[in-house]
Amino acid sequence: MLSVHQKRRASSFSLRILTYSARVIRRMHLAGLNRLASAIENIKINSINLEQRGNRLMWVKRRQLGSGVIALFANLFFLLARARLHLLINLRRWQSWEVACFRLLYGQTLEVFPEGRRTVCIGMVPGKSLREWVIESPFAIQAIQAAGKELRRAHGLWSSELGDYWSHGDPHLENLLYDLESDQARLIDFELIHDKSMPDIKRHADDLLVFLQDLMGCVSAEQWVPFSLALIEAYNEPQVLAEVRSRLTAPRGWSAIWWKLRTDYLQSGVITDRIETLNAALSLDSNSCAALSK
Repeated sequence: MLSVHQKRRASSFSLRILTYSARVIRRMHLAGLNRLASAIENIKINSINLEQRGNRLMWVKRRQLGSGVIALFANLFFLLARARLHLLINLRRWQSWEVACFRLLYGQTLEVFPEGRRTVCIGMVPGKSLREWVIESPFAIQAIQAAGKELRRAHGLWSSELGDYWSHGDPHLENLLYDLESDQARLIDFELIHDKSMPDIKRHADDLLVFLQDLMGCVSAEQWVPFSLALIEAYNEPQVLAEVRSRLTAPRGWSAIWWKLRTDYLQSGVITDRIETLNAALSLDSNSCAALSK
């Protein structure tokens, strides 16, 4: 969103949820609901444009009319899937959360401010999305390692809004920018927020799992394990990583739908195979470390 080089995918995770809901509605073969599903699928939650503010260019992010419909459907899905996060429907709260996150993470190094009732203006952030680095670049491992370090740094910051250590809620590959020159990754786009009742270790594990799920959906079988280990080793926080491992199991029920959405509709067999492959690699790595420590 915040770099001139970044190329956004056509639909956000929230829109993928909505698209899935619309498919379910269509299977009901009810004409009125079918029309509703078609209308919902055409709604985008934000418009993002590069605009002049004073003597500088800034990214201007506006909540679209009708975005509340997306938020309601998405939040209903989160509830059904037992995902303890939600989209902020109240526009003032959304503006406040976006601005607070940027200021917490980057302080005075980045200009950000609310504008009007449904807009946030953000300064330029160097780099391009992790997805581009992962898909197109020989520096993919380096970019992923930087992302792991940045997530750990961000997770160590205290959030007055959460009353606990901060978490992102949706750090997929396009919500991290990597700048090769500074070897630094930066988090952007704060649409989702975890429930305040969720302990910090679980929220932080959830962030890492979101990254791994999105990574799974865009890399080859050969890249999956080394790229995943690059993130895990760079993050290097044992309690959080133990929580991540406890969730690396073959998904069933609503969890299977959740994994499908997060991995961009990867086949169930592929998801299970990659979970098992990563678990085997992590077990091997743990055994190697234990042997060296003896």
